[in-house]
Amino acid sequence: MLLGGRAAEKIIFDDISGGASNDIQRATATARKMVTELGMSDLLGPVNYASEQGEVFLGRDFSASKNVSEATAALIDSEIKAIVNEGYELAIKTLEANMDKMHLIADFLVKYEIMDSDQFKAAMEGNPTVEELNEMTAEKKRKSEEENAKRAKELEEQKAAEVDLNEEE
Repeated sequence: MLLGGRAAEKIIFDDISGGASNDIQRATATARKMVTELGMSDLLGPVNYASEQGEVFLGRDFSASKNVSEATAALIDSEIKAIVNEGYELAIKTLEANMDKMHLIADFLVKYEIMDSDQFKAAMEGNPTVEELNEMTAEKKRKSEEENAKRAKELEEQKAAEVDLNEEE
């Protein structure tokens, strides 16, 4: 998921920008945690290689740690890279298999800036137009306004009934 934006740039523009840098950083951090803390590497096994000193800071990393040999640090780096690359390749394959949906979602986002989960689900499961997706938003807004108006009326009636009771006493 984190590498989808970069994959889309590569597919559409055959180029990549720095826009996905935070996503890459987060994907790498997740892969590092999978390998070093959660034992999710067949090659390294169920061993915690995380530093007791916490986060990597000011150049301190696995190769500088006394807890991990240079050979193990190289294996950790290799496993992290493999996980991130596997995710990137999966993102590319998924987007290439769903190009029409990617373009629909991109067109919608360019026009409306946000897409909720229901709209995304509809785009992925069906074949709606941008206008139909927007109509979903308009319908949700209309229902929400109706519910809010109904609730406001109920509260108003409740307050009026309380005032009437107070006046009778």
